[in-house]
Amino acid sequence: MDQKEFYEKLRVVDGCERNHWYEIKTQNDIDFLIERYGGFHDSVIVGIDYKNNAWIGNGSIDTCADNTLSMYFRNQWVNPKLEMKFSNMEKMNLTGKNDYMNILFDCFLSFLDGKIIFADNSDFDPQKHQEKQSEGNTPTFITAERLSWRFIDD
Repeated sequence: MDQKEFYEKLRVVDGCERNHWYEIKTQNDIDFLIERYGGFHDSVIVGIDYKNNAWIGNGSIDTCADNTLSMYFRNQWVNPKLEMKFSNMEKMNLTGKNDYMNILFDCFLSFLDGKIIFADNSDFDPQKHQEKQSEGNTPTFITAERLSWRFIDD
């Protein structure tokens, strides 16, 4: 494959409508997203938005388990911006500056025990992330019940 074909392949967003939510339910859905976003190669996280549906009022607190975390990505080769929305997020670790200035070269996206897990490195091992966390070597990762995504223009 020559360089032009490589760049064209990375820009493939065919089959995706802008602002249409796609839900991740199967491994095929994961593969579709990763292919459309160039394997997350040369991507950066450009924003995060967390919403918790808990509320406080009249002296009581409703600790509804419903929450969403939207993560926004830019990719050097794929336009437009990607929004990934994690619903009923259980865990998140956000790592700031790393050795590569927060550039993703790939990602980990998989199901485990009925949950969806995303990490900013394909070498992420969800079984061992606790050990690495104690060593101070934990990547950005999210564990949630559901994941949806869409391409958005800004």
